[in-house]
Amino acid sequence: MLTSGEVSIDPSAAIASGVLLQADRGSQLKIGAGVSIATGAVLHAHSGALVIEPGASIGSGVLLIGAGRVGATACIGAEATILNPAIAPGETVPPKSLLGDTSRQVDLATASQHPTPPPATPTAAPVSTGGLATTAPISLAPSPVYGQAALQQLLSTMFPYRQATLDNPSPPSNS
Repeated sequence: MLTSGEVSIDPSAAIASGVLLQADRGSQLKIGAGVSIATGAVLHAHSGALVIEPGASIGSGVLLIGAGRVGATACIGAEATILNPAIAPGETVPPKSLLGDTSRQVDLATASQHPTPPPATPTAAPVSTGGLATTAPISLAPSPVYGQAALQQLLSTMFPYRQATLDNPSPPSNS
């Protein structure tokens, strides 16, 4: 872990090796209690305070730049890039997300003047079965949420003692 500038870290925070914590002149970086920051994350406070509230999890390779707040128990997926974060408590940011980029803006007034055509109705796709043409139905079921298994693996690797309490929620007996 490498720190530069006005950086305050709660003693109970778990910070992996290869993490860069930097605060520019006039800025502060505050890491709360129980925060978990994985390998390769870069947190750079710029133009104000960057606050990581208690219990937040920052994934591997995450880049947080600017001034803002990551709420308590929020989870930021691996390799996400967030500029001037405003992450609500308990919110989950999927891996490889890009948030806060204002360089590409859409003028909604102009976009509403040119409505997009309605999407085509899904049809069955032809499937070849040994010379006989048939059709296979297209599934319209919602796609699964990605990243949950990776997050659980990351947490069990970083905090193996918590895995035992998750598997067996009852306290151990003193017999």
